[in-house]
Amino acid sequence: MLQSKKAFTLIELLVVIAIIAILAAILFPVFARARENARRSSCQSNLKQIGLGLMQYTQDYDEQLIRSWYGANAASDAVSNYKWMDAIQPYIKSTQLFNCPSQSAYGTGQGQYLFRNGANYGSYTDQFGLL
Repeated sequence: MLQSKKAFTLIELLVVIAIIAILAAILFPVFARARENARRSSCQSNLKQIGLGLMQYTQDYDEQLIRSWYGANAASDAVSNYKWMDAIQPYIKSTQLFNCPSQSAYGTGQGQYLFRNGANYGSYTDQFGLL
């Protein structure tokens, strides 16, 4: 006697695919929110490290805050001028702290929390174009 194998019908397969699609539609926004919360947490940590670097610099230089530009002539955009990010470089672990984790491309476009000259928001690229 031959036994016939029961295969899945087209309707059963479509129902399973529909259930998977519904579950995916429910879970994708949850994962996206979790990812953004992780980025936000990383951003807060970066800002804390930058703040600590600024505080350490201020303590080392007789409670004087860093100007946004300093060097030979702070009024010009000469190569001999330095940015405040360069001044706190010895106090921070990585220059990646200046990059917002939610920003997709570093070195171009507008940053979210990095001041370029004290008044404008902008991303920072060092002299080698690495940041």
